[in-house]
Amino acid sequence: MSPETQMTELILLYLQGKANSRQADELKAWISADEENRRIFLQTQNLWDAEHPSFRESDVIRTKAGDWSKIQKGMFSGRFHFINIWKTAAAVLLLPLMAATGWLIYRNIELSSTDRAAVQTVRAAYGSVSNVTLPDGSMVCLNSGSEISYTIGSDKRERRVKLNGEAYFDVSSDEEHPFIVSVNSTDIVATGTKFNIEAYPESSCRVTLVEGVLNIIREENLHTLPQGWQMVIDNDGNISSSKTDTYKWTAWKDGVIAFRGDRLSYVFEKLSNIYNAKIIIDDPKVADLQIRATFHEERLDEIMSLMEKCAPIVCRKNSGKIEDGNMKEYHLQLKK
Repeated sequence: MSPETQMTELILLYLQGKANSRQADELKAWISADEENRRIFLQTQNLWDAEHPSFRESDVIRTKAGDWSKIQKGMFSGRFHFINIWKTAAAVLLLPLMAATGWLIYRNIELSSTDRAAVQTVRAAYGSVSNVTLPDGSMVCLNSGSEISYTIGSDKRERRVKLNGEAYFDVSSDEEHPFIVSVNSTDIVATGTKFNIEAYPESSCRVTLVEGVLNIIREENLHTLPQGWQMVIDNDGNISSSKTDTYKWTAWKDGVIAFRGDRLSYVFEKLSNIYNAKIIIDDPKVADLQIRATFHEERLDEIMSLMEKCAPIVCRKNSGKIEDGNMKEYHLQLKK
C-alpha cells in the first residue's frame, strides 16, 4: 500500500470516529507539517460529508492532543471554522485521490442497500472540542474524548442520540418529536432546551439544565429537572438533585475548567477524562480536600503544578514507560 493510500485510509478512520489516539496524533502531525496536506484533508473531508450528510462537524482538527497551551481563546466557542470549499472541491480534487477516497469510503460505509438505517458516530479527539450540527438542527458541543452516535434513516418521529463522555446540547424546539439522549440506563428527554450531560464510564452521571425543562427517565421512573438545577445519578443508581451554578458545568465549551469547592477526588477524575491521563490518589486524605480554581488553556502539567501550590499535596509524575502508550500518569500524596 502506497503512503498516499495509507494516509487516505487514516483520514477516513478519523472521520468515522474510529481512529485511536496514536492515529489521531499521527494525522494531526501530518496536517500541520504542510499546507498541501491540510488542503488534501479538507478535500477528503468534503467528499466524506457529501456521502454522510447527517452530521456537520466543525473544527475537526484543533490541536495536538493535550497541548492546551497552544489553544487560542476563541477555539472552544466555535470561532475557528475551516474555509467553506464546497463549491470548489470538485474542481481542484486530484483524480487519483478522488478514486482512492471513493473506494475507501464505499469499502467502509456501514449503510447497506437492504437496510437504510445506519449509525453515524462523531468523536472529539483528546485535547479538542468538536461542534456538531444534527440533522434536526440541534447543536452539540463534544468535550475532549467524548463520543456521540445517532441512527440515520430510521423513524424520524424520534430524535435519539447516545452519549459517551460529556456534551452540551442546544436542542431545536419540536414538542411533537422529543429529543432523547441515552446514557447507560437513563433517558434524558427534551423538546427545546439547553443542557449539559457529563457521563464518563465508571463515573456518576451529571445532568445540568441551563434553560427550559428536562424529563429524566430511569428504570421507568420519571424525574423532572427545573432550570438551574443539576441531577446526579451515581454508580449505584442513587439519584439526587440540587440548584447549581450552571456556568461551572458548561464553562468547558469556552475553554475554561472551573471548580467551585469540589472535592479533589472529583477534580482529578474530571482532569483524567479531559486530558486522557491517569491521576492516582495514593493517600485517601487527599480525596476529601476541596478546592476553588479556574483553569484556562493550561496544559495538564501546568495544572498539576498549580494544584501543588494551592493545596497541601505532592504530585509525582511517572516518567517511565506506561502501559497505555502515551498516557501520562500522576500519583498524589498529602504534603508532610
